[in-house]
Amino acid sequence: MRKSSFYKRVTKYNPLFRNEQGHYLPDEWTAISDVGRAFAGQHLHLDEYLAVEARYVQAARLFLAGSVHVELESVEIHWLGNTDDSLQAVYQRVENGVRAFPLSDLGALVALALRECLWFRLVDDTRNKAVEFGYDYYMYLGFEVPDPECFQRIEQLPLFIE
Repeated sequence: MRKSSFYKRVTKYNPLFRNEQGHYLPDEWTAISDVGRAFAGQHLHLDEYLAVEARYVQAARLFLAGSVHVELESVEIHWLGNTDDSLQAVYQRVENGVRAFPLSDLGALVALALRECLWFRLVDDTRNKAVEFGYDYYMYLGFEVPDPECFQRIEQLPLFIE
């Protein structure tokens, strides 16, 4: 698939707290490695991290609704840290060269990307939608035709679309 014509950035970061250059100003966690550390006087607990991760998974599911499978493009494999068996199984399949996955594996793929174990561009079976990941817990939705209703549902998770 060629690069998408349009992108929306999905984040947990409220855009009201960005400066004129777009930098997010509050002290905020950006990775699973931050679990146990304090941000703005609050310790990040694993259950809080997992709740936010689950919202990103749900956003990807909403965006890719109607797809039967997804394909990985531009794959980079990084170290797999301590994680549960369901994530390890999907990670091993990617490591073994598998690039097409049923939509039922979407949650594990998103989690592996957010945990910086894998980098990839995820493309739906129509090849009209893509999900990409960036550093600092950013997810990008690429598309040819916008779906305002989908974006509205993602914002209700709550996540922010910019």
